[in-house]
Formats: sequence, C-alpha cells, structure tokens
Amino acid sequence: MPDFSFLPTLSTSDVERAAQLIQLGYGPSTSTTTPDDLKRLQQELFEMQRRPEAWGLVIPLLNHEDQNVQFFGAHTAQVKVARDWDTFPQEHAESLHDLLVQLTAHSVAIGRGSFILRKLFVALSTLAIKLVPGRPTRWPDWILSCVKAFSEKGGSADRIHQFLVIVAEEVSGADLLGSSKLQMEQSLKDAIPMVVQAITSSISQPRGVVPVSQIQAALQCLQAWMSIFPASDLIPFITILIALLDPSEDNESVFVAASEALQEIMSKSSLSDGAGTKSLTEPLLLWADAIGSKVVASTLQKGDVDEISHSVCKLFAALGDHSALYLAANISSQTPVFGEKTKGYLVQSFLRLIMAYTGLQGYYGIDEEESELTLAFWYLFQEALWSADYFEQEDDTDGSVPPPSKDPVQVEMAKAVYIELVQILRRKVAFPPPPTGWTKDQVEKFNVYRRDVGDTLINAFYVIRDDMLSYYINDIAQQLNAEPQNWHNIEASLHCIMSIQEAVDLEKAPQLARLFSQDVLGRLPTTGHNRLRRTALSVIGAYSTWFTTHAKKSGSADSTLLLNVLNYVVTALTDQALCLQAAVALRNLCDTNRKALAPHIAAFGQLHDGLERIPDSEKSKVLQSIASVIQAVPPSEMASPVEAIVSPVVQKLVAALQTASTVPDEARAMVILQLEILSGISKGLTRTTEGLYTEDDDDPETQAEVAKIKNVREDPRMQRLRDDIFASIRSIVNIWSVDAEISHALSDLFKSITSLPSDITLISLPAGPLLELICVAAQKQLTATWLPLSARLIAQLNPPSYSLYVRTTPLKDAELVVANVLPVLMQCGLNALAVPGAMEANPDIVQEFFSCIDRVAQDFTKAFDTLPPGFRVDADDFVPSKAGPDTKEKFIKAVMAASVLTPLLSSFVTSAKSTRHEFQEYVAPLIEGDAAAAASNPAVLALELAHLIAFRQGLGSSLYAPSHPSFSYTDVQSYASSVFTKDNIAVIGTNIDQAKVAELVNKAFGFGTTGAPSAEVATLAAYLSPSPSIKWSKGTSALAAAIPEGASVQSVYLPYSDASLVGLLVQAPTAEGVKQAGQAAVQALKKAAGGVSQEELASAVAKAKFAAASSADARAGLVATIGSKIFSGSDLSVASTLSTFDVVNASAFSNTASSLVSSKPTYVAVGEVGSLPYADELGL
Repeated sequence: MPDFSFLPTLSTSDVERAAQLIQLGYGPSTSTTTPDDLKRLQQELFEMQRRPEAWGLVIPLLNHEDQNVQFFGAHTAQVKVARDWDTFPQEHAESLHDLLVQLTAHSVAIGRGSFILRKLFVALSTLAIKLVPGRPTRWPDWILSCVKAFSEKGGSADRIHQFLVIVAEEVSGADLLGSSKLQMEQSLKDAIPMVVQAITSSISQPRGVVPVSQIQAALQCLQAWMSIFPASDLIPFITILIALLDPSEDNESVFVAASEALQEIMSKSSLSDGAGTKSLTEPLLLWADAIGSKVVASTLQKGDVDEISHSVCKLFAALGDHSALYLAANISSQTPVFGEKTKGYLVQSFLRLIMAYTGLQGYYGIDEEESELTLAFWYLFQEALWSADYFEQEDDTDGSVPPPSKDPVQVEMAKAVYIELVQILRRKVAFPPPPTGWTKDQVEKFNVYRRDVGDTLINAFYVIRDDMLSYYINDIAQQLNAEPQNWHNIEASLHCIMSIQEAVDLEKAPQLARLFSQDVLGRLPTTGHNRLRRTALSVIGAYSTWFTTHAKKSGSADSTLLLNVLNYVVTALTDQALCLQAAVALRNLCDTNRKALAPHIAAFGQLHDGLERIPDSEKSKVLQSIASVIQAVPPSEMASPVEAIVSPVVQKLVAALQTASTVPDEARAMVILQLEILSGISKGLTRTTEGLYTEDDDDPETQAEVAKIKNVREDPRMQRLRDDIFASIRSIVNIWSVDAEISHALSDLFKSITSLPSDITLISLPAGPLLELICVAAQKQLTATWLPLSARLIAQLNPPSYSLYVRTTPLKDAELVVANVLPVLMQCGLNALAVPGAMEANPDIVQEFFSCIDRVAQDFTKAFDTLPPGFRVDADDFVPSKAGPDTKEKFIKAVMAASVLTPLLSSFVTSAKSTRHEFQEYVAPLIEGDAAAAASNPAVLALELAHLIAFRQGLGSSLYAPSHPSFSYTDVQSYASSVFTKDNIAVIGTNIDQAKVAELVNKAFGFGTTGAPSAEVATLAAYLSPSPSIKWSKGTSALAAAIPEGASVQSVYLPYSDASLVGLLVQAPTAEGVKQAGQAAVQALKKAAGGVSQEELASAVAKAKFAAASSADARAGLVATIGSKIFSGSDLSVASTLSTFDVVNASAFSNTASSLVSSKPTYVAVGEVGSLPYADELGL
C-alpha cells in the first residue's frame, strides 16, 4: 500500500460535510432545491477545492459509496495537479504519482464507472506532464509503469486502451514548448511498441475470442495514437482493419469502428495525402470491388442506407479524398494489381461505387443523408485530373495551335464519368411534385444541398465544357416537347445552368441563344409554377451580360431576343412571390444592356406607369433599371424622363414630411422607402465604369458627353428638382438624423447622388452642402455612419488626378467648405470620445474618426491652419517654413493622432478592461497562432531554446505564450495592474518637439526591455557575419567563403540590461551542410580570439558602425537605440552610440572573442537531432 502520509489529514466530519455538499450540488434535484441553492452549493465546493487541504479529500471521497462523490474525488485530484501544482511540496512528487497510480489501478480493478476513471486517467496524464520534463526525469517510463500497475491489479484490456487514449489526447494538447515538449513526445514514442502490441492483440484475434467492447476500445486507441505512430507501425494494421470490414458478420459496431480507423489513417496519419498507394490505396480498392460493391448493391436493392452502408459511404469519400491523384493517374491503366484486376479496372469500379452513393434514390435530407458526403470528392478528382499530364486545360490562346484531333483515352473516360455525374446531379436537385409535406427546415436543408451541388457542377464544367450546357438545354427542350411536361425536371436543369454561370465563357456559349429563344424560354409558364419561374428569372439575371456579348459577337443590332427576355421578366414583377428575382433580373439586364435598350425608352415609360402594381420592396430596383436605360439616351433627351421618375418620389417625400408630426411611424416608413428609391435612381443614372478611375475619363467623347450633361443640368426643371431633393434631405436630417435606419438610407443616398466630375448626372448634388448636413446630424449624435461618409465627401471635394506626376490642388470653394466642417467634426468626435469608457465601447467610431481626420490631412492640409483656438495645431511651430505640403501633411497627421491617441492609450494602460469574451475570442486564438508559428520555425525555436538553456528563468522564459494557457483573463488584468506603473514606463517621441511631447503626454507608455549594446561584441558580430555589404553579392569575409552552398550562418547578438546572448545561427538543408558550416563558423570565432589584422578590425568596426547608424535612420531602430539607454540615465543621442565604436582596438576585440571561446557554450540542435553534429564535432 503506498504511503499517503504526506497528504493533509481531514476529520471525519469535514469529509462527511464535503460529501453532503457534493450530493446536494450534483445529486438528483429536489422540489425544495432552487437554482440559486445549486449555484451556492457549487460555489462552496469550488472554494473548498481551492484550499491546500483539498489534497486530503481525494482518498476518502474516492472510497465513498456514492458515485457522484467518487467522481468529485477524482476531479479534485485532476484539478489540484493542474491548477495548484506550484504549491505542492515537490519533495513528495514521486510519492504522489505512486499514490495516484495505485488509486487508479484499484478503481480500474473494482470496476468503477468510466466517467470516474476518465478523470483519474486525466489526473495521471496531467501529473506526468509536470514530472516527466527535466534532467533527470522524475517519472521514467510513466506510461509503461501505469499500464503495468493496471494489469497487475487485474485491469481489463479495454480500460487500458481507454487510458492510452487519454494519454495521447492530453499530451498532444499540452501547452509545452522547447525541451519539455520534446521530452513528452519522446515518452510517447518510447511507449509505441507496447501500445502497438496492445492494440494488435485486441483486434487480431478471431471473432468471439475477445469482447466487442475491447475491440472497439482498441480501435479508439489506434485512432488516438495514429498521428504518433510512424508509417512503419501503421501499415501492419491496415490488413487487420480491412479484415474487420466484413458486412456478413453480425456485429456492425466493429465494422463501423474499423471503417472509422481507416478513415483516420487516410486523413490524419503519416499515410495521409495520398501516401501508401501499395499498402493502403490498392488494398482498399480491392476490398471495394470485392466486398464494398456487395454493400452498395444491397443498399440500392433495399432502397435504404443502414449503418454499415453509411460507414462504407464515408470510407469511400475518405479514400477518394486521400487517393484522388492516384485515381486520376490510373483511370485507364492496364497495370495489374491482383490477378487480372488492373489499376484502371479498380479505379473505374470505385468511381461507379461512389457515383452510386452520389445518385442515391430519394431526396437529400428527407430520404437519405449520404449523397452530400461524396460531393467534395468530385471537386478533388477534377483538380487531380487537371494536374495529370494527359489532361490539357483549356487556355486563352488565340487558337494558332490546332487542338489534337482526338482526346486521350483517359480524357474520354474522365468526360464520360462527369457526363454521368451531371445527369445524376440534375436528377438529385429536382424538387418533388407538390405537396411535398416537407418542413421548413427540410426545405432549407435541401436548398443548401442544391447550392453545394452547384459548386460541384462548376468542377464538372471544367472537364466537359460546352457539352454540359448543351446537355441541359437539350434536356429542357425534350422535357418541353414531352406530354405532360415535367416542370420539376425543367426547373432542376435551369438551376444547374444558373449554378455554372461563373465558369461559362460567355463569348463561347452560343447555346444560350436557344435557351433564351421563344422555343425554350418562350414556352415556359407565365402563371403559377413559382419555383420554376423564380429559377428562370435567376438564370436571366445571372446571364444578363451574355446579351451584350452575343450582340457584339454576332454583329447584329437586332434586340428581339433581349426584348423577349425582358418581357418575360416584366410580367413577373407584379407577382409577390416572384418580384424579388424579377426585379434583380431587370436591374441586371438594364444595367448591362443600356445602349441596346435605349431606343425602346418608351416601353419603360409604360413600365413606370404601372409602378403602383409592383410591391414597394422592389420599386427601387425597377426605377434603377429605368434610370439605367435613361442614362444611355442622348443627354438632350434625358430631362423629361428623369423628371417623370424623380418628381413623384420627391412629392412623396414632401408629403411624408408634412405628416411626420401626426403619423410619425407611417411617415418614417414612407421616407425610408422613398430614400431607397431615390438611391436606386441615382445609381442607375450614373454611367457604368470598369473601376473607380477609368482610362476614358480624358477621352474627348467622354468629355463631350459630360459637357452635354452639365448643359442639361441648367434646365430649370432639373435645377428645381435638385433643390427639392436637397430641401427634403435637409428636413429629414433635422427630424430623423438619430434614427439608425434612416441614417443608413441617407448614407446610401449620399454615396449614390454625389459623384466625381466625370460621372455627374442630372440630379447629382454637390458634396459641400451635404457635408454641412452631416455636421448637423453629427452634432445631434455622432455615429460610425456619418464619419466615413464625411471622409468620402471630403475626398470628392478634391477629385483625384489621373496623372502620375501632378498632384491636384483643391479649389478655394472646397477649401472653405472643409475649413467650416472640420472644427465641427473634430468637436463632435472629441466630445464623444472624451466620455469615460467611450473609446473602448465604440471602437468603430474611434477608427472612423481617425480615418476622417487622415483624409482631411491628405487632401486639405491647410484646413488645420484655420482651426479656431483650442483646436489649432500650427505646423510652422515645428516644421521649417520652407518645408513642402507633404511634410506638413505628415506632421499634421502625426500630431492629430497624438492629441487624440494620448487619452486613448492612457485609458488602456491605466484602466484597461480585460473581458472574458475578448480573451477567449481574440487573445486565445492569437496566442495559439503565435505558438504554432514559433514551433514551426526552426530558427525561432533554436533561439527560444538557447535562451532557456542560457538563462533558465527570467530571460529564459519564452517570448511566446503557451498555445493552451492556464491563466485566465483575470490573471492578465492583475498582471497589467502590477506592471503598468509610472516607474515602469517611459515615452519616446520621434519627429516631434520635446515640449509638445511633454504637453501632450501626461503619463508614459513605452517599455525599455533591452540593454545598451557593447561596441566590442557588436564589432565581433559584424566580423563573423557573412552577410555581404552590397545587395545580391557574396560576402567577402573568410567565413562567407567557407560556408557550403545552400547553408547559411547568421551572427546573433541580443544585448539585455544585465546579460547578452551572442552566437551563430547555422542552417542548412542537410546535416552534413550544418556540420561544415558550423565548423567554419567556430573556426572564424577562434581566429578572432587569436587576433586579427588591423585591416580586418577596421572593416569590422566600419561594418558594425554602419549597421548601428542605418538602424537609427528608421523610426523603429531609433526607438530601440534610445530605448536601451533611457532607464540607465545614459546619453540618449545616436552620436553617443556611434562614438563607442571609435575606441574599439585589437586587444579589446580579441579579449572579447577569447572570453566567448573559453566560456561554456549554449548549444542547441533543431531538426533531425539524431543526424545533426554534437558540439564537440564543431570544435566547441
């Protein structure tokens, strides 16, 4: 019996009290127990568990008769080890692990519940993570010793497997770095032979010899250790696992467990990503052909997918993902695999089987759940086909090289496969005839499946190309000619055509002319059949650009096809169930075919006359469509139609404003609707461009067009219309500017109704007056809506130049506008952000405020010179009078940021709020990412280990937090309050007068972490560095010449306040390269210790001095140089740093090198450490 006298001894009454609390807190609830009672009991238990005496609860609670109490005892052991280990007497650590092993072994032997054993297994693993790392280890062979103890007590094999599962999970997820991580990983590797033997003995026995539960536990253990096992240990399991895939046996749980293990091997082991074609891919293909095919045949015959068949589908999907490249490369291979079965035969057999699951009868989500599992394979298979040598991808050449007369047989087979897939997926996406009886969730799930199928169809299109469109269009035509028509299949084909739109080259799709002709689209129903008509409208909207492309390619001005399609769209606008898709299709058609539709502007007048029959939600899109066509008519003819579509909108706005006080809700709703409509009209009237700045803005035709529009803008009707629009907007701002929804609608209108000079329309409003309205709104309530809108309008006041050499100068009127609005915006921003906690609560306003001020600094720097007292920041006080506008702009931006950032930074430093959700959602993922990046970078890992070995504590602590930190957000807050004190912080300012810094900064924010560098050591580092002085050249030092090709040596010099880390970082792709480069580096160091020539010393001093001066040229380097001296009271000038190199002589240089050579080196190896050289092999 192990000694447990080192644990605290608790009285019987204390133990009974604890057991009573556990039973009350975690036992069955009673009618008198309230949630508050439970919360209080659980909090009391938590506090009890935190006390040091809680170690003494483990044994008595485990020995209690109540399982809930036993569980809490096991949980206490795990929590104390994980959380309170630092307070445990370390001299009793070995005794503790002996005790925990025996307690766990006893619990295993007497058959305690799995939930209790799991906690004990976790406690043992957590304790091992504390004890195993270190030299020497305090728990050698811990896994083997635990398993041996369990076995000696009569523990069953399935319990041992469960323990091994916990071991793998806990160690893999432990927050360890460096040597500790390596030691724990090595402890797992040391246990591999035992684990392999344990698993093999459980799963290789004849059926009935071992319990099913033991086989399942062994297979779970295999999955847990899969990423740890090398390929050589995994391969023998494959044959055993395939043998367990016997559907004729009565126990499907073993089949499923073996299948899942094989899936894990193909996705998460050393055999993933296509490895093991002989040992894994081909055996599974043989099994699929011989046995898996029978499972599929039975499934198709019964029309039902049982548990085994579902598992087979998942196995096929995993095999397809794993071996897509193999399948693509061998689709027609005649190489034999087993007997007469060739690779090509097995691949084709597998494709038929996985296709059968893709095309299962029934509807996904209602009758079956398996077809969706296979969709990802068809994407990977297409990618693999494209990477095969025989598969030529379609390119964009001019066709000068004729294509081959016949595709290779592999391509023909691949096309045949995808043609069958296309036909199957068309059937699978068809809805059943109504009534379906489906729930809303089932309909939504099926629609999601249809979207996923659409993505798969895009991959199919890349294989079969034009044949795909032809198939679907021909299928629709055949369905239309059949009696009766199957409208659901027609809708499914239209859905497939819509799904592949992004992949179709519209210049090479003549088949679409047939689709949109009267023979196909003209025969579709115009009443009822809402789903079919919605899909048809969506197809039209998706392919709206094709009509323009088709007209250009055919050279015909005949717009009959386009008008017929437009008529089909318009007839659906008044239908509430179709109006959304119809309005979108109309908007897309009119936007992309403006010039073709302009001659038919009268027809759009009729559409406008019937606007009242169109639902309000889509009127904006319809009027945008009409406006798009108006934009394409000659400017001289625009005024009347523009007045016709805009005036009613303005009149409704005026009417709504007049009733705002009597029926505010109705008025508000009407205002929002009319603002949206006005925004749509403004967007439609704006000419289409390929981007923000187009090359045709300086084109004479474009300039002439703009001139004509400006001339029509002088029409009294247009002037009155613009005045009425502005007056309405001003009234809306005065009444509803604090309303979020109206603010959003106003923002959208401001963006669409203002423009650059080259995009001006008949109703475009100037940016200046709108900016003043924004100031009115901001004074009432500043939001993140008004600030970015202000920045946008300010930018429009100084339009960009299309010259690379000329910077635009804003006009006087624009400067006056900005000078007036800038103080208002700044006052609103500063007032809003000055409220305690406002910056933390409104980060969007903070960001947009800075962005707005930055925009003013870029375009209207002089506006800061005219700020009233209290705002003015005079650049001339700090910048020479001869400085250009760019210099002043940078200064203004810097000082403005400083004046606002100072209180922001102060609040974060002195009263930062660390919240739980920020820690969990933002900080923790960043910690994990940093840790993963550091662990995957050999150079970073080497420097981390070097610090750990050289300094142990303090500087030896990693710069990177553990990936799974044990500290909480409250610990972070406590730490911040202890270190962010006045004495611990200093401030460094660059490019700003010291008096201004003192005025702006009342508290300090910078940290001094480094020490001042030694000139001698810096010179030695420069001497050893093989880096060339001239870019792209090879270094001239002796070390540079001795480094083998492909290897690199970097000098490392990291000065700290009371120590330094000096050395050489050697990297090479091979162990031999590391050895040669390392030997050369050590020889160079010893040569420096023996003395160097005056010429070599002078060169090294000059190189070190140049590096220090170059570093100070940049802001980061200057801050680092000064920051290293600020706490020591040293001279802070850069000149003082450079002057230290002037006194470096040969004696001091050689003495520095000699002290390094004679001291005990810190040697770190990262990589294949078994083949990397030892320190003495390098000459250390």
